[in-house]
Amino acid sequence: MLVVAGELWQAIDTQRSALAALLADLTADEWAHPSLCTGWTIRDVTGHLLLQTHPAEMLRLTRDGLDDAIRRSGIRVAGRCTTTQLTNAVGGLSGTRRRFPYATARSALVDVVVHSFDIGVALNRPIAPPPQVTAEAATEVWKHLPGLWPRPPVTLKATDVLWQEGEGPVVEAPIADILLTLTGRATP
Repeated sequence: MLVVAGELWQAIDTQRSALAALLADLTADEWAHPSLCTGWTIRDVTGHLLLQTHPAEMLRLTRDGLDDAIRRSGIRVAGRCTTTQLTNAVGGLSGTRRRFPYATARSALVDVVVHSFDIGVALNRPIAPPPQVTAEAATEVWKHLPGLWPRPPVTLKATDVLWQEGEGPVVEAPIADILLTLTGRATP
């Protein structure tokens, strides 16, 4: 576990930088490609990652219904920027400690890790963090699952890192697939 805050932020910064490097290499078609988030393009997901840098959009999120508002806000942010601006803004998040109001560093880690998978896996250009970092994100998601939807009635066990949660029959998979499943994404 990345229990030391500095290590946690270093993992976030590393993933933000890796994502910015991938974004810098995308074609126009890839920016318009569907992500693993149902109904979201790569551009939309990138805009979502920048919401904390747009105070007006953050205020709308507190006012509007959350799920749809997050998507609409991400689309608005992405629509105001060129792809170069989006790429530079994601890269510019590295080293900052900005996050959504009431969010923790661990939720910032979940955000960048999950959305890196949303983009990289959808484009068949994975930029996965180390399994231990993905396990940290999965632990945070698992902790908050009861507030989102029911936990699966199984024991999930990672095959590439020491990680296990749940009760019931054992289902083994790489930690990335577990995280994607826990966050409602289709896995390979």
